[in-house]
Amino acid sequence: MQNLIDINNTLDLVKLKFYNEWLYANHIYDEGDSQLHEVITKQVVEKYIDPLNLPKDSKILDIGAGPGYF
Repeated sequence: MQNLIDINNTLDLVKLKFYNEWLYANHIYDEGDSQLHEVITKQVVEKYIDPLNLPKDSKILDIGAGPGYF
């Protein structure tokens, strides 16, 4: 029996690859380090995060943006 390629599945994978490349190339940018981000992040952590007294092994989802300092 001959191994055949499922052309529909292959095309879907190719479309997904090009979409991901387009998405990352056009919608993600590096804005660089920012002293302002560091100051604001420090204030947010002290005011909102520290009072939660989370265990050190807590899992936190960062939904922010910026250079990743937070």
